[in-house]
Amino acid sequence: MESAATRHIDVRNPATQALLARVPETTAAEFNAAVQAAKDAFPRWRAMRLHGRTDVMFRLRELILANMARRRPASRPAAALLSLLP
Repeated sequence: MESAATRHIDVRNPATQALLARVPETTAAEFNAAVQAAKDAFPRWRAMRLHGRTDVMFRLRELILANMARRRPASRPAAALLSLLP
């Protein structure tokens, strides 16, 4: 989903202050839509069995890893964290 934001926030490496990325500053409408989507999804999530939730979380993990591989090599802390994942 593309943001309608006109303002951006700099994401910096806390150790070096190097600019890592610029991300859109969420608008109030986007924030409210995200909250409503979470509220709408929660009853289905709550009703889902553990196995179903586990499948969803592992799929999310795969999407995150695929996205990270497309962007840039993982930093040492990110690589260390990812090494802990099953």
